[in-house]
Amino acid sequence: MRFPNYIRLFVFTLLLSSIFATSAFAQGAPPKDLPNFKFYDLQGKAFTRANLKAGLTTFVFFFSPDCEHCQQEAQWIAAEFPQFKGSQLIFVTWEDDAASILEFKKKYLEKAGAPPIHFVQDSDYNIDNFFGESQAPCVYVYDHNNKFVKAFREETAAKNLYNLIK
Repeated sequence: MRFPNYIRLFVFTLLLSSIFATSAFAQGAPPKDLPNFKFYDLQGKAFTRANLKAGLTTFVFFFSPDCEHCQQEAQWIAAEFPQFKGSQLIFVTWEDDAASILEFKKKYLEKAGAPPIHFVQDSDYNIDNFFGESQAPCVYVYDHNNKFVKAFREETAAKNLYNLIK
């Protein structure tokens, strides 16, 4: 039995849709181990996993300096810095203007008692390749053994983050 062209086209489209949906879902899942990423510090030097301190919980924040949700999240984190003892924070952005990144840092996160914080640029637009689909703000949490704990793909209160530190 031969099916009409519109039915064959429908089945073919359905098949392609399921393949792309599966690929997109897999791409959105963060890796189980902290990836060997490569970003750049504000002086243009490579910043990789090797630059991190071992044995600390790592929070990878994808942000934009002019994002109101990112600003709010930074304020919540700064207000709870003592709770972030035993962790390190990496703020990753696509922003190429170092002045706006430094302004964000100074305004929201440059306070006494801060855990180690790194501000880096994703000049190669690779965060999606390293951590899965990312849009500002989002946070990827890895424990002190560099194992994935949780991802937050929206503005997140500080207590939801520091409660994950072991």
